Amino acid sequence: MKRRLKDTMTLRKNRIKRRWSVMAGEAVRIVTILLVAGGFSVVMVYAYNFAMCTPHFSIKETVVRGCHRLQAETVIAQAAVPAEQNILIANTGAIRDRVAAIPDVRNAYVGRELPNRLVVEIVEREPVARACRDGELSLMDRDGEMFISSLPSISFDLPVITGLFSEEDQSLVEDILALCDYLEKRTAFPTMDEVAEITVGDVYGFSLVTQRRMILDLGRGGYEGKFARLNRILKEIEKRRSPGDCVRVDCTNREKIIVSKCRLNKRTATGGYST
Repeated sequence: MKRRLKDTMTLRKNRIKRRWSVMAGEAVRIVTILLVAGGFSVVMVYAYNFAMCTPHFSIKETVVRGCHRLQAETVIAQAAVPAEQNILIANTGAIRDRVAAIPDVRNAYVGRELPNRLVVEIVEREPVARACRDGELSLMDRDGEMFISSLPSISFDLPVITGLFSEEDQSLVEDILALCDYLEKRTAFPTMDEVAEITVGDVYGFSLVTQRRMILDLGRGGYEGKFARLNRILKEIEKRRSPGDCVRVDCTNREKIIVSKCRLNKRTATGGYST
């Protein structure tokens, strides 16, 4: 009986020793992990403070890419990047929004080139025509969006859209863009450079007023065939009309082309002509 009790006590002592051994090992591992994590945190905090305070990461240069009509200095001024700001904490989203607020900018991107260069990339709007909106002459870009350019002398050679034009009519805007795209690809009369005005009407659809004092009624669509018929009689029209005369050429009829004299007055305040 005494021997059995002694064996039981020995087993209990051994069990307690093993448990303490395991607990001590776990405690050592935990303390080690805490020390490593604490040391790493101290290093990270020190590195962060160093990066925030060192002049090595201060913005020394702002580079603007993608400028064609806009001046880089204009974009930099609009970006309003604080002098010597740390590049790591520069709010690129806010800078991008300020640059994108320039009317002539369609898209903007702001990135960092470490250690000290800020890069602003822009995509400029490409105007294709002008139109009068709310009493002001606006530009229409290739996306059909209207904007008032910040460049006062931009694109005055573009044709003016007059008549029943509404930028809310998406179908109409798409047709105007398609017509402008077709005219830009032409090498024979009339090219885009020779068109002074695109008039939108409820009878003739689209009409072009050209620099040759010729009004071309085109309707909407099918321009290739209409201009092909026009080219066949263009020399005859030029031969018969007197210098300074204005002629109207109705190309909307598939069977025939109707040519008549008309009156073309001086340009209006919006840049278009009155007939």
